[in-house]
Amino acid sequence: RGEMMCIIGPSGSGKSTLLAALSGQREPTRGKVKINGLSLYDHRENLVSFVAHMPQEEAINPQLTVREHLRHALIIRRPGLAKFEHVRRVDSMLAELGLQGIAHRRVGSPGDKTISGGERSRLNLGLDLGSRAEVFLFDEPISGLSSKDSEHVAETLRALAREKIVIASLHRPGAQVLRL
Repeated sequence: RGEMMCIIGPSGSGKSTLLAALSGQREPTRGKVKINGLSLYDHRENLVSFVAHMPQEEAINPQLTVREHLRHALIIRRPGLAKFEHVRRVDSMLAELGLQGIAHRRVGSPGDKTISGGERSRLNLGLDLGSRAEVFLFDEPISGLSSKDSEHVAETLRALAREKIVIASLHRPGAQVLRL
């Protein structure tokens, strides 16, 4: 906790495969994945909820607003919370992600430009913030973004790493992202 680990390598080097193994989605043929000394694959049912994995592909609907995405994701991940607690947590996530100013904006498609690429990426990574996860795995969270958007996403990940375990794969990070 308190640090962000980045896996850096070229396309095809196994970064995504490693994250799939660490998330409980693809059992490794060699070695073990352990959380607090317990094998993730031997205790998968009990441990997998503590690991959040954001793949490269977006999981957002162009018709929903930024706030609606976070609210729906939170309801799915934490259905037992009271409605006022959902509202409070969504407001907190919007602030943490720097998305308060566009909370009521429809997301649109990637070419639609209703929100920027960096905002889309931060929203996508925010979908798991409401879960019980303690380990967050991000596969290429800055892929295709401008250098400024990449820095903003990296800052968001660094802030998340203060309290959680964050591992991100990166293909070609710029110097400023590496410094973060």
